[in-house]
Amino acid sequence: PSVFGSPMLPLPSCATFADDGFPEDESLEEDAETPAGPRRFELQHESIHAASLSLDDESFSRSALGAGLTPIVDGVLYLGSAKDVGDAAACAALGIGAHLCVAKDVAFPAHAVASDVPTLHLPLRDAADECLKEHVDTAIAFIDEQAAAGRRVVV
Repeated sequence: PSVFGSPMLPLPSCATFADDGFPEDESLEEDAETPAGPRRFELQHESIHAASLSLDDESFSRSALGAGLTPIVDGVLYLGSAKDVGDAAACAALGIGAHLCVAKDVAFPAHAVASDVPTLHLPLRDAADECLKEHVDTAIAFIDEQAAAGRRVVV
């Protein structure tokens, strides 16, 4: 079975939609006394909202932006920037054994090339019109093959 093979659960229907495409859910209606939508969430969760607007150095290091190689599927799939993937010690510490590069203008790190680990390069552009659909099956097959061989993959 695929790393991604778990079936999708149906999402609950939370609101009905009018012909104009907007929700009919009255809880989203806003008036002067009762804010709705994002404003209501902001007021109900003011501490979360305030904290998300400012990151000090300590918060940044704990955020996804400063996390380095991030596990997506524990023990199998990790995500990282080109800088993070280039850190041979970090990759070794996590037991990374395969590299999937999805950026047209990024090469595999020297440590991956030198160690002759399995690699796959999908030269995707960072553009809204890039067609990802034609590469998904190839990427998933590579990840599944590496996982079946006991290798951890970094993208």
